[in-house]
Amino acid sequence: MLQWKKLASFLACFLVTAFGLGCGNSYGGGGNTLQNITVTPSAPSIAVGATQLFTATGYFSNGSNQDLTHQSTWTSTNTMVATVAGNGTEPSLATGVATGTTMIQASFAQGSTTVQGSTKLTVTP
Repeated sequence: MLQWKKLASFLACFLVTAFGLGCGNSYGGGGNTLQNITVTPSAPSIAVGATQLFTATGYFSNGSNQDLTHQSTWTSTNTMVATVAGNGTEPSLATGVATGTTMIQASFAQGSTTVQGSTKLTVTP
């Protein structure tokens, strides 16, 4: 039974690698290093009570990029202005709470390094 588990693990790793994701904490294909994250849309504005969905794109040392929206941890630097879902089915959904500005951040851990990207969100009355 243990040999079947090892074989299944190997096959899963092989298939993931074949689709350019790598195994373990390696993303972007073949053990490339995540260089930076861009959060979009850039500097949006929403009304109090409205929502905004963000996307995190990771850029890797080999020049490739990958959508990291669902693998990232999302935070708002000022939860009195806007909150953002940190995980779940829509991990990057921000909700305007009060008038002001906040930074919406996406963080992604690769090994012992965490890479972060952010954008400013303005909430209007």
